[in-house]
Amino acid sequence: MNNNRKAMILILIGLLFISLILNYKFYRTNQERNNYYTIYINDFFYEIKNSIEQLDLIIEGNNEIDLHREFSSLTEKLSNMDYMISRVPYYIDGMGGLSNFIGDALAVINRGTNYKGKYIPSFIDDQELNQQEIAYLRLMKEYFVSIYEQLVLEETGQLSESITKQQFIDIINENIFVLGKQDELLEEYIKYSKN
Repeated sequence: MNNNRKAMILILIGLLFISLILNYKFYRTNQERNNYYTIYINDFFYEIKNSIEQLDLIIEGNNEIDLHREFSSLTEKLSNMDYMISRVPYYIDGMGGLSNFIGDALAVINRGTNYKGKYIPSFIDDQELNQQEIAYLRLMKEYFVSIYEQLVLEETGQLSESITKQQFIDIINENIFVLGKQDELLEEYIKYSKN
């Protein structure tokens, strides 16, 4: 009976040791995921902020700005955000990299599109900004400002540290992974058409 007791104690010690190792691995994995999330949300915040500033520069710009250069900068920022959004599942569990309006808007700005029988040309081809393009860009800026205002701490102008992962997921789902935003942008463009 003494041998059975010793064997049982050794088995329990072994199980405890295995449990400690597994719990430590789980803890480290969880910490790593949280670090990825922190990096991701910070990068996302600054990409939104930089995109708003770039949109302001283009919309409010005067004849002295080089539209081609400024649109190139904007498309780079939009491309970064589109890539980040498509990578969401790698940083935040429970979120899929669904389609979003940013990638579609990027395509319209760079290449143009056909929408409801109307051709919308690339914004960067003619070195001029017309009323339709300004309307499109203003609405896009409104979308970004809405996201930014939910992320920023007004007192400091920095990313609010109180935003939980679930709040961030809700912000993304409600503002980016929404069907119809691209159509709204295109409708805004068409509303200001001369035809």
